[in-house]
Amino acid sequence: MYFSAPPTALFGAIFLLAAPAAAAPAAPQLTIRALPHGTDFHILNVCSHAASLAVHVAETTPASAEARRSEALALQMALAQDGHLEEQTPGVVEVTLAIVSVEALIAGGQIPAPGPMHDWFIAQAAGSCARTLEVK
Repeated sequence: MYFSAPPTALFGAIFLLAAPAAAAPAAPQLTIRALPHGTDFHILNVCSHAASLAVHVAETTPASAEARRSEALALQMALAQDGHLEEQTPGVVEVTLAIVSVEALIAGGQIPAPGPMHDWFIAQAAGSCARTLEVK
């Protein structure tokens, strides 16, 4: 047997079923802390550079995880010698954290590619790096 109510009746029934969910308890209060003297921005900038490097390597060196790691560390050394990024240059630790994050995503079936996935990979790797460094 099929349900044969007019579309407005069906919409009303769905609205009534969904309305209790809209009246769910309020979200817990969030505590927002002040940024301590720009340190957080520094970590985010350095980790963003490290993530960009790691994702670039993942897109251009698909051979193996070891090949990607070696290439990422070689690029990090070149960046450090270049000095263009000055104090924002990612170190070996930041690049390693970013490449480990990218490798975990690849192992989980994600594929870095130009477009939205490229940006998503950078965001994931930068966030992972920054969060790890923040926990010190």
